[in-house]
Amino acid sequence: MDLDFDSEGLAALCNAERLMVERWGPEMGRTIGKRLLDLAAATAATIERIPTASTTRGRDGQMTITFNGAIVISGQLIACADGARKDTDQFVIATVIVDENRRS
Repeated sequence: MDLDFDSEGLAALCNAERLMVERWGPEMGRTIGKRLLDLAAATAATIERIPTASTTRGRDGQMTITFNGAIVISGQLIACADGARKDTDQFVIATVIVDENRRS
């Protein structure tokens, strides 16, 4: 699945391990990187089967994915079967929220 971001700032943050580590600490920064890789390896059909993840879909097409209750990633899931312009599924990430109590 293609991962895109709502903002350049979020894209820059989530595409640089050093920045994620600075923002969320070494363990959580690396864990977020791994979860983003999990999302990239999924498809619209398999996203709900990612281990340690629970998903919620809103009526507006928004999806929220919570990993172990500590990382919440939300955005718009666009399945290529839904008439998307690309030949692959796409997840446009709007937010990445970390439970500060679990931050390392």
